[in-house]
Parts: sequence; C-alpha cells; structure tokens
Amino acid sequence: KSGDHIVADARVYGVTYALLAEELPRLGITTSFVDACDLGAVEAAFRPETRVLHVESLTNPLMTVPDVPRLADLAHARGALLSVDNTFASPAVFRPATHGADLVTHSVSKYLSGHSNAFGGVVCGTTDLIASARTRLTRLGGTMSAFDAWMTLQGLKTLGLRMRAHSGNAQAVADVLANHPRVRAVYHPGLSSHPQFERAQELFPNGFGGMLSADIEDAPAFVRALSGRLP
Repeated sequence: KSGDHIVADARVYGVTYALLAEELPRLGITTSFVDACDLGAVEAAFRPETRVLHVESLTNPLMTVPDVPRLADLAHARGALLSVDNTFASPAVFRPATHGADLVTHSVSKYLSGHSNAFGGVVCGTTDLIASARTRLTRLGGTMSAFDAWMTLQGLKTLGLRMRAHSGNAQAVADVLANHPRVRAVYHPGLSSHPQFERAQELFPNGFGGMLSADIEDAPAFVRALSGRLP
C-alpha cells in the first residue's frame, strides 16, 4: 500500500523493473534496487516500512544465483516477505517455497506451457496470501483465458522431461562456448567460472534450465553471418 517499501534485485526482468521503478511510485510505493547476491547490501537497504524482498532464482541474462535460503531468513527477521520469480528455473528445477520463499511467481509463456502458445502468470504461496492476491486479480481483471489455462495444463505434463533436456543442452552449449577462443565470457551456473557456482550446485542439483548468455567478439558480425536475410 501507499507508504510501503520494497527491496529488489537490480537484475530483475526489465518489465518487472519498470513496474517497480515507474508504476508503483505513482501509488506511493518505493523500491530500492540492490545486488541480491550481496547480503550486506540487501540488509542495508531495509527500512522499517519494507514489506517485500523480491528476487529471481536465476536472473536474466547473467544467470546470477541469489542465496534464497539466507535471503528468506533476512527478510523474515525484519517482518518482510520474500518473493521469488522462478520463471528461469521452473518447479522442475527449483522450488523456492521449500527454501523459505513466501511468494513464488512464474511466467506461463516460458517453461510451464513450454510451446509459446499460452500467455499468463502464476503466483504460489500460503492460503492467506493467495486469497488476497486472488481477490485483487478478480477485481482488476487479471484473469487467464480458459484456452490459455488448458494449453498450460497440457504443457505441464511434459515439464520434467523438457527441463532435463533443456538443462543438458544448455550445459553442453556452455561447455563448448567456454572453450572457444572468440568467446570472452560465458554466464551459466554449471561452469566452475561462475561466481555462484558452488551455491548453484547446492540449490540446483537437478540442472539449471535452458538459459545462458555469452560475451563474444564482434557480435554484430556474428549476427549478420547467421543468415543472409539479416542486415
């Protein structure tokens, strides 16, 4: 509500960042952006009016891995909720609620539906929090269409199989890129060079999903070489 404060990872998804930085201030809700992998910075950002700490389990695009269990303890010690966007991991790879998260969100159009044919979002949490969220979504019109819901349920049937394949494929690509002379850096939690490699091994024993990014030499030339149709 107006007067409340949020602490959020500076690396959150672009539209989430815009919501926190541009839209919520119109309602009197402010946000402090920090590096969620720096527990000291997170703790320093808390205020008496802080109500939520929001992070992503795997960030886009650098694939950083916040310490969700310790962030949960930090938030709860200050009377705040921990909200985790788990889109890049999916429940097949990571379940933040088992590590102390109060609210877990997913973009349905990514791994849950799995076929880019459904649009929507999912929020999971305790009964009282979800009842409150449901009331607001009903009033504000955030209702998923029946067809999108059906398509998502069809996709969920293969989520576990797909995530195993995604994780294995991404790891293979990351390994190849990490040894390529024209790749400056690869950002993937499965590489020992990743700054949160050990934490990722502990929190994500079943893989890291299908996302990775890389810093390559002369990226424009690389993109042009992919297809003669590109400028």
